Amino acid sequence: RFSLVVVARILRLRPISSPVGALGDTRTVRFRAHRVVVRLAVPDLPTPTPRHGYNPDMLKVLSRPTLRSPVLLCALSGWPDAGQAASGALEYLIMKWAPRRFAELDSSRAYVQTNNRPRSKMTRGGQRRLIWPTFACYALPVPQAPRDLVLLLGPEPDLRWRTCAGAILDLAEELGSDLVVSLGAYLAPTSHGGPVTMTAI
Repeated sequence: RFSLVVVARILRLRPISSPVGALGDTRTVRFRAHRVVVRLAVPDLPTPTPRHGYNPDMLKVLSRPTLRSPVLLCALSGWPDAGQAASGALEYLIMKWAPRRFAELDSSRAYVQTNNRPRSKMTRGGQRRLIWPTFACYALPVPQAPRDLVLLLGPEPDLRWRTCAGAILDLAEELGSDLVVSLGAYLAPTSHGGPVTMTAI
């Protein structure tokens, strides 16, 4: 409709038929001036497709925790995790507080197995058990703090980065989270005897 009004003002023409139509419909609109008829095919502008929650094909939700405005705390192993400092910090929280795992990405859609290979672990019976790479969410209530935590830990995805990020953010929004904190570590020429440099962006 806006385009029609602008064209009419520039040409100083009077519209004969109404441009109102259903979304996505194309109408032919006629203008007449000085015995000249101008025909314009004007499609209505589409509106953005609304987002309806997370992508169930990418993100599997095992349960829905009840949390108080949780902060999404992320650590991705891989290039931005020098010395496993970031992922190790979240692994320590998981080991100490044993939060409940409630969601995970589909590893077959997020990883290339030649880049993120499974690890084998020896069981007590002398058998080997394969541990596949996982990108999981953990619910960690913090009663002594005003907000709870959602811990996100796993190798950085090899594939479908936008889809993975969108699924995680949609889930965080459904849980009432409005703050994302990402942990990382990088290599730097520092002395082993000096203090560790902390950087916040």
